[in-house]
Amino acid sequence: MRIGQLARITGVKSETIRFYEREGILAAPPRTRANYRDYGPAEEARLNFIRRARDLGFSMAASGNCSISPMMPTGPARASTLWPEAISARSSARSRAWRRCGRNLGV
Repeated sequence: MRIGQLARITGVKSETIRFYEREGILAAPPRTRANYRDYGPAEEARLNFIRRARDLGFSMAASGNCSISPMMPTGPARASTLWPEAISARSSARSRAWRRCGRNLGV
């Protein structure tokens, strides 16, 4: 699929997809004979993962620790082992911050 279709499906802008490629967050896909980028289901899954991580408040650096780094193995098995740990750590940190905030406000 071309970049515009991938952008519509994932909700990630075309320019953002190109940025992720330049930064090495998303591997450059193969090209068609007409030199269009040819994305597949793996890129779609990876972009959905990145978008969800960003929606949950993870930075790109933190998201990179959850199997979107180009140096780390990708795929559902790898993501399923790291994602729960990252969510748990993030949730615990947020819970502690809320409790501190409540104590500071006298709640």
